[in-house]
Amino acid sequence: MSELLNTVFLKLLDWGIPFILGLLFRKKVAHALIRLKKWLFNDIVTVKIVSVRCYYPGEIFGFNHQFLEDIKRRIPNMKFLDMFDREVRFTVPIFGNLRLSLDVIPCEEDAVNTQYRDVEEVKMALEPENQVRLGVREIHRLNDFKDWTEVLFNASERFALERSVRIKRNYTILEMSRIGRFEEKRFELVDDDLGSRIEAVPDKLTIVTEPSSQIPKAAEKYLLA
Repeated sequence: MSELLNTVFLKLLDWGIPFILGLLFRKKVAHALIRLKKWLFNDIVTVKIVSVRCYYPGEIFGFNHQFLEDIKRRIPNMKFLDMFDREVRFTVPIFGNLRLSLDVIPCEEDAVNTQYRDVEEVKMALEPENQVRLGVREIHRLNDFKDWTEVLFNASERFALERSVRIKRNYTILEMSRIGRFEEKRFELVDDDLGSRIEAVPDKLTIVTEPSSQIPKAAEKYLLA
């Protein structure tokens, strides 16, 4: 009986190992072929993105014409739409209309007080007004958004905020439609090299990076994961 079991076990190994290796190899090849197809056909990805910089409490002067003139010199392809005390709107290639806003965030216990006596932080945010459609080969355009963020936030610190204000947090949240659905439909991980947290569900990929400068690299790395 034991000889029969040993024989069956050996036969299973002889058949099973090549089968498993072949299956894994086929999945790897299929994965690579699908990635290649999506790149060649430049499959469309819908993107929602917001970059945020939070500051410790400080005086807010609001947006002004000095700020606007500084931006026009630094980003010549950005067209001004309108400006209010705490909001500016621009239009740019690919991303369409962008909204830059300044908000005062009250402490939790003072949230019902419209006068905001105790301020927890000042929040600056830059985001497109609508979802952005990018081809797989155009994900590198997120570098443009990253550069605009740096220019706009730095100009805001010079002209719209108290000079002594200190940065508290600096991060970007990116949501992309998921087009690479392979073996693992859901996963969560932390990429320490990119300072990013990645969460994938069947139809969406969410990336949170801190600092914001890593968002283009993280998007390119995990787009087809």
